[in-house]
Amino acid sequence: MTLQQQFYQSHAGTALPIVRSDSLPEGTVYHDKGCSISPSCLECPLAVCRYDDRELRRRNLHRKIQEMRAAKFSVASVAQHFGLSIRTIYRVTQGGQK
Repeated sequence: MTLQQQFYQSHAGTALPIVRSDSLPEGTVYHDKGCSISPSCLECPLAVCRYDDRELRRRNLHRKIQEMRAAKFSVASVAQHFGLSIRTIYRVTQGGQK
């Protein structure tokens, strides 16, 4: 007998146990602040949230790395700023990674 079956058998004919109200999603307060694309997540035109889109985040990171290198920041300082290896900074700035 599975754990689920044991649970239902032990609670047969009785109401389900009460759960804490703060453990339910309905009891959570959500602040829908949106982003620079849309003022509200629920009204956003994007199919995938910009914060969930890995490719978009990667492109933005690469753009920022290239901007810092163009502004004459050292490879070591850019790597430290982003928490990346020096080799990664070289790959991004040399165009080795698309």
